[in-house]
Amino acid sequence: MTILKKKILFITNSYPDKIEPHRGHFVRFQAIELSKDFDTIILTPKIYNKTPFFEIDENIPIYRFPFFSGNKKLIEYKKIPFFKMSIYFLSGFILGFFLMIKNRFHLIHAHWVVPTGIIGIFLGMIFRCPVILHARGTDITYLFKNRFFKKLGKFLFNRAERIISVSDNQKKLIVDSFFIPDEKISVIPNGVDTYLFSPKEKNFVRKDLKLQMESFIILFIGGLIPVKGLFNLVKAACILKEYKDKLYFIIIGEGEEKSKLIKIANDLEVLDFFFFAGQKAHEEIPLWMNASDLFVLPSLSEGLPNVVLEALSTGLPVIASNVGGINEVITEEVNGLLFKPGDPEDLAKAILRVVKNPSLFNNMKKNARESIKKLDSMKQIDKIRDLYRRCFN
Repeated sequence: MTILKKKILFITNSYPDKIEPHRGHFVRFQAIELSKDFDTIILTPKIYNKTPFFEIDENIPIYRFPFFSGNKKLIEYKKIPFFKMSIYFLSGFILGFFLMIKNRFHLIHAHWVVPTGIIGIFLGMIFRCPVILHARGTDITYLFKNRFFKKLGKFLFNRAERIISVSDNQKKLIVDSFFIPDEKISVIPNGVDTYLFSPKEKNFVRKDLKLQMESFIILFIGGLIPVKGLFNLVKAACILKEYKDKLYFIIIGEGEEKSKLIKIANDLEVLDFFFFAGQKAHEEIPLWMNASDLFVLPSLSEGLPNVVLEALSTGLPVIASNVGGINEVITEEVNGLLFKPGDPEDLAKAILRVVKNPSLFNNMKKNARESIKKLDSMKQIDKIRDLYRRCFN
């Protein structure tokens, strides 16, 4: 007797494609693992012209809807692009509507409260299908942009069957700001693949990547967009000019800010400090992390970013801005250092503390991997699987 799997619709603002193979990789990992127990279909926006409208990845169908993106993600806009967001919602809703009719899903899992959560909640209301809203960080920041978005957030949270938060700090913010019952929210960090992100011999990896053996390498990985605060990293490098022969910054990622970052680094005479390595496939990231000495994340807003967990898993100490749930995984002087967001001087001081104090650096390096073992990705998948079954019941 064949037992039919329950059907899940993943609606996600971010999912890997050939142009950006690293974007939303943690959502892809969750989809692949959960598809072993549930029939999973992905609904996601079509950002780039060269990305197909439909493809199958690891036996999971991926449907992409257009929204006149102009090869640019919504998060890259400094001001809320209301027109593009409206087209985004309508296009995603229409494609989602037809997918709901065709598949009769048992559950909708909407990653990011806005804009994909809006699509998920309205589809859930029409088809009487339970919706899990997965709050990830930058989406919560959006809800505080103005009064309309604050009211929208409260409506969406109240309509959801369950809410997933990636950190305790974020859960508290949702409870306090939107008056959502504590028991409705489950804290489930993204988790990290501790097998893929494991320590390797640094000099061997540097030789393989043709990197300088003697430099103290500081790594950043992420989109080159305003919210990542990279101008503060360039300014911090300027403050550290006298250590030019020792420090080397590697920037992995692409985005609208790249040309501006290169220009300001050149104007401040620190361009030689930096290597803009471009976009890298997800499976290449562990090599770059293992080739580095320190990971830095100067973001102005975050939830609990996977890249921090991945850096720690490879044994890299982390210097990060004290935003979102980052302070839930970074313990001062144990596995990293925190600095004031938007403060290049504080960032420079943190880097200098590590560079000038080998015992502090070695201690944080020793503790890094051990500190996140409890956040192994498979443990987080088990929590999501259990949450699905509670929604079904």
